[in-house]
Amino acid sequence: MFFVEGISGQRYEQFVKERILDPLDMNHTGVTLTPWMQEHLAKGYSAGGMVMPNWDIPALAGAGALRSTMTDMLKFARANLDSSGARLPRLMQQTHVVRRSVGKDMSIGMNWITRSMNGREVVWHNGGTGGYRTWIGFDAKAKIAAIVLGNSGIGYDDLGFELVAGTRTVPPGGLCRAALSSRFAKT
Repeated sequence: MFFVEGISGQRYEQFVKERILDPLDMNHTGVTLTPWMQEHLAKGYSAGGMVMPNWDIPALAGAGALRSTMTDMLKFARANLDSSGARLPRLMQQTHVVRRSVGKDMSIGMNWITRSMNGREVVWHNGGTGGYRTWIGFDAKAKIAAIVLGNSGIGYDDLGFELVAGTRTVPPGGLCRAALSSRFAKT
């Protein structure tokens, strides 16, 4: 975050808004909650079911301060899969390029992890703050993407991989039910 501000002269949120959010028409994504976002924000819960306070972490904005909707995240995923050659999608795809191996069947690019599974190369990342967990991943070759936004402290990696790569790691009736709640539940 401080690197972005030092180089660009802009605050992190403004930089991301101008360079990524506005071009992708991601109107309900940001660090600072708009009145609409405040009204639609689903409460976050711990894995044990207790309501969790929201984490507002502007000093570490690049590490989890952005909040979004499923609609906006689908726009982001679509741009990551866009093969039109447009500038922003092309730059986004450069961040997927593998930089080094990080273990069996996994490597890392610019904060994107690539995992080989079920004959697919799944590019993915997850995140979480108090009461929320997220997962986004895609198979660029198959043009498949999945996003899981949850308002509980339960991780959703297994569900995300199942959606993209067809792996069956989640038991029937397991995490799938809880994982379908969106961070902004009301429409």
